[in-house]
Amino acid sequence: MFLAGTAQAQCVSVGAGVKRLKVGDAVWADNAAPEGCYAEYVSLEESITSLAPSKVSLAEAAVLPLVALTAKQALNFGSLPGGQVSDILVLGGSGGVGHVGLQISRAWAPHANVTTTCGGSHTDFCKEMGADQVVDYHTTQWQDVVPTRSVDIVFDTVGLAGTGELAYTVLRDGGTFVTLLQSGLASDATAKARPSIQQHFFLTDSSDYKQLDVLAELVDSGKLKPIVDRTFQTSEIAACFNYSIAGHSTGKSSVVPSTSARAILV
Repeated sequence: MFLAGTAQAQCVSVGAGVKRLKVGDAVWADNAAPEGCYAEYVSLEESITSLAPSKVSLAEAAVLPLVALTAKQALNFGSLPGGQVSDILVLGGSGGVGHVGLQISRAWAPHANVTTTCGGSHTDFCKEMGADQVVDYHTTQWQDVVPTRSVDIVFDTVGLAGTGELAYTVLRDGGTFVTLLQSGLASDATAKARPSIQQHFFLTDSSDYKQLDVLAELVDSGKLKPIVDRTFQTSEIAACFNYSIAGHSTGKSSVVPSTSARAILV
């Protein structure tokens, strides 16, 4: 993950075969495989590296590539943009992927009704991210609120076992269920009973910088906003992980270099 972003992060050197990027460019990438970006300097493949958005700081932009690529690809399964979608359900709307999924849903389907789930303290936040209806999972089961066969896309960022079974009850014929954890998938029997519905479990594909270009355009147009809950230095990595694991963050945490080194190598 490109988490070590700062306002001064830039290419300081490029390989002989690099043609698209140059020294001095501000860039971003999802480098989750193989080693991530918890370092003052990092070497990135040009193929995964894109010019960063220009309207936000790099400390903000840095929190987006992994979660935004994930949300983008999940919603592409549901034929966004371009599809005729009127109702979207995003499970876990205040989380790292969820709050980006809400924003992209709103950007790509501006007239759709977007419902999400979160804890009650995050209701206003989810509405700011684009949700029309917010279900507090502490007090209400979403399947008791969302009518049967009323939704075109269910995007599950939580992945609880049995979610797919419930999703199939609220999806319209021809709908799409996408989950980030395999445990969330509906059973084979449920899937076979309604073959017009597609369900997907997937791992994020970070191999093509052009996908980041799409996201950069969303950021610079004001349709996708990075939300940084807390900022940690690289010397505080353990504290950052503990904060994230606690499950109470809103949006993402950003990790910035502990020293004056502010560069990314491509």
